[in-house]
Amino acid sequence: MRGFRVCFFVCILFQATVLGWWDTGHMMVAQVAQLQLSEADIDSINDVLSDWNYDFPDLGDLISAAVWPDVIKCTAVSSYCPKLDPDAIGAFTDWHFGDQPYNPDGLPLTDSQKNGWTSNPSIIWILQQTLQTFSRSKTRFAFNLHLRYTLHFLGDLHQPLHAVGGYFNDSAFGNLTNGDQGGNLVKLHTPWNSITNLHSLWDAAGAMYFDGWPFNQTSKDNLLMNATMLTAKYAKNSSVIQSRYIENELDSCWGTYSACKQVFLRWFNESHSIAIESAYPTISQNCTPSDTYLENARNISQLQIVLGGYRLGDILKKVASLIRALPYKKPHSTNSDWTLNNTAKIFLGLTCLFSTLFLIAIFRLSTNKPTKNSKSTQLLE
Repeated sequence: MRGFRVCFFVCILFQATVLGWWDTGHMMVAQVAQLQLSEADIDSINDVLSDWNYDFPDLGDLISAAVWPDVIKCTAVSSYCPKLDPDAIGAFTDWHFGDQPYNPDGLPLTDSQKNGWTSNPSIIWILQQTLQTFSRSKTRFAFNLHLRYTLHFLGDLHQPLHAVGGYFNDSAFGNLTNGDQGGNLVKLHTPWNSITNLHSLWDAAGAMYFDGWPFNQTSKDNLLMNATMLTAKYAKNSSVIQSRYIENELDSCWGTYSACKQVFLRWFNESHSIAIESAYPTISQNCTPSDTYLENARNISQLQIVLGGYRLGDILKKVASLIRALPYKKPHSTNSDWTLNNTAKIFLGLTCLFSTLFLIAIFRLSTNKPTKNSKSTQLLE
């Protein structure tokens, strides 16, 4: 989430604004996934996500909820954190990535550096937990929470720099013996003010997508149009997709921890390999990426977004069917229910108040009316 503006078209790639994968990229993955769903599936998912509309406005549908795990990390309102009431929840930051080592210099690494990228906290671990929760839970709260994680982390899993930690001590990258934090410590010179390191360059899909949650209607229309164009370019029956995409690959892993882990590991390792083969070569500290490098990064990012969207779509189809089987279709009180119920209560209270005042007025009039005896007394006097 880096601001309000969104830029989608290659013809305006070189406008200097702000980063994009966290918003535009994540929402693009979700939009591709939504294109794979039926209207009934979309309605079921959005129905659950809308339960939190009061606390998280503009984050209650399948597309916008994809940025929720980033939004909740914000500690203050800014151009890239526009939510008016920041949540400041940073405890889950390490779920967004897995630093599988890339160690071309053969540096000595600790056991944690070598093996910690698959355990808790890591992106592979949390994705396994989300599917286990969907398989076992019977509450809308659990589905709402883990839907938001799934929508976001499937996108992160397909961003190559979220699947690698580079360890270097050489002339190209300098002394990064404790890791480069997924390319964040590899500094770059670019025409874009917000793209200052290797990780941010790939977050912006090679400086192609510039973000903008919350999206206005025009931005939403552009998002749909671009997702439709990408799914046509990388159709499921295209050779580049068929070589990596297995429809319903996760069917056998629902409720089976080890099976899920193997699938997510395969997807993660694909991203890790892309980072090694395409993100680091020809890059060095404080360099300016070439036009050829940028074009390759953009093509890879688009493919990864579509592939992530197809895989996310398969998960969401199953989740939607599980939502429809939940024992409770709606919580006891949603924001809209609260507004309606309290409006009715206020109206009823005012009605009772005015009715009481009216009865008091009638009573007073009746008690102040002269009686026959009082008139007779007056005549005698």
